[in-house]
Amino acid sequence: MELHGTLEDPVHHIQFEGITFAHANWLQPSQIGHVEYQANFTVGQVNLTLRSSRFSSQSGTDPAYLSQPHGASIKSPASIVLHAAKSIRFERCKFTQLGSAGVDLEMGSQDNLISGCEFSDIAGNGIQIGDTSSHHPKDKREILKNNMIVNNYIHHVAADYSGGVGIFTGYTDSTLIAHNEISYLPYTGISIGWGFGEPDVGGALYWQPFFYDRSCTYRDTLLFLSSDTETLITRSQDVTETAHEAPYRPYSLQAGLL
Repeated sequence: MELHGTLEDPVHHIQFEGITFAHANWLQPSQIGHVEYQANFTVGQVNLTLRSSRFSSQSGTDPAYLSQPHGASIKSPASIVLHAAKSIRFERCKFTQLGSAGVDLEMGSQDNLISGCEFSDIAGNGIQIGDTSSHHPKDKREILKNNMIVNNYIHHVAADYSGGVGIFTGYTDSTLIAHNEISYLPYTGISIGWGFGEPDVGGALYWQPFFYDRSCTYRDTLLFLSSDTETLITRSQDVTETAHEAPYRPYSLQAGLL
């Protein structure tokens, strides 16, 4: 299902309550494979750059690899997509048995709410907000802003594509993530930002304050992938002990822990 508006005429003020979204498929990995970069974002086929290994300084000489500038990559699709959508509400809904990601908020989506919902038995990411390429758009209407992900139960997602996460947020502004219970994932609960240490063009990212409360995952609770100092984490259980800081991501915890 796609709610597709335009910047001039966004789709707006639609509410979904108590609905189950189920039984969707995604066949592309069976056709061309799934070469994943991170969080179910895949390596593109064009505009690639040859780079030396991130690990070469620590573990000797490793093979070089191909990637796109600033870590840009291709987002895996979702079963429910909001494009240029405003004031859309999903409340007490269920998202299950989906072959890709659950819900995706993309270009120009603002003031949307996902609350009290359950995400389970999903092949990829649970919720995707933003992407990895649209930093500092010339048209400010394209910015994803003031979206809220609150009081949701996210579990047993990334069931097939194990690099997936419960909630992914790319380049966004003023996203609120609060009181979500996230469990039984193969990798990370919440992944914030992108860039893998490369500065966002023009300075600070557009996404600024995040608020997060209560996460429980198999491995990493919270993962930062951008050099941002304006992220705020409040009352997060075990975040300081379990937030993942890989050796090649020294910037991954540049956030305020309160």
